[in-house]
Amino acid sequence: QQQLFGRFKISPSQIFFRTKHSFALVNLRPLVEGHVLVCSTRVTPLLSDLDPDEYIDLWMTVRSVQDALKRQYKCHSFNVAVQDGR
Repeated sequence: QQQLFGRFKISPSQIFFRTKHSFALVNLRPLVEGHVLVCSTRVTPLLSDLDPDEYIDLWMTVRSVQDALKRQYKCHSFNVAVQDGR
């Protein structure tokens, strides 16, 4: 099943982690090794438009992906940014 990231279609082969309400993919133009995107499966204009289950799932997915990145890249810190709105 194809997923949307904003108006962009993401193929299942690009997604490396998925939950009921979220998914993670490697950025197509990574700034650094391990640069990934964690997204809600439902596209909304604002983060505050997610319902509580979607919101919690998104941030728990961020935590799970961080754990995977720690194991893969032996890193000890992260930059987590949110693009909220247009």
